[in-house]
Amino acid sequence: MNRKQEMENAQKEAFALNMQNLREFLTMYASLTERCFCNCAVLQHSSKLSAQEKLCVENCTDRYISYNQRLMPTFAEHYQAKMKEAEKAAIEQMEKAKQEQAAKEQTTPT
Repeated sequence: MNRKQEMENAQKEAFALNMQNLREFLTMYASLTERCFCNCAVLQHSSKLSAQEKLCVENCTDRYISYNQRLMPTFAEHYQAKMKEAEKAAIEQMEKAKQEQAAKEQTTPT
């Protein structure tokens, strides 16, 4: 595998990771929306929320966001460790490819 292919693979992996993060965020947002709506929207025949429903939604979202803010540092640590592992694996792969290329060049007659 040459450097260009390695870079393309790394870019594809980064894109896939970004897409996974986006999916997770959208899933979390959808979950928050559904949970708070189901818990708070009592009069579903009206197009507007009542004052009580609005307060309920605000409290629900505040609790959910507060929970996520407490959880985020743990997630960030885990994510950083995972990224370091992926970086280390990519470097090892590149080194292995270099060694294979060097060995191939040494065995190829000139």
